[in-house]
Amino acid sequence: MCKIDTHRHSGKDTAAAIGVTCPTLVRWAKDPEFPQPMRISRRIVRYNLDAVKQYLSEKAA
Repeated sequence: MCKIDTHRHSGKDTAAAIGVTCPTLVRWAKDPEFPQPMRISRRIVRYNLDAVKQYLSEKAA
């Protein structure tokens, strides 16, 4: 049985959830402090939405 990781989201879904554009999310991901996406294949990356939200809330505080 395959376990599905519900914490990993596409860049498009992650950007929409936090209210930014995809290019903004990609730019932020270049910062080593930002939660790094997991590369599934050469063209597919997934973001940990919980980690991204936590990072943004800590940065805003």
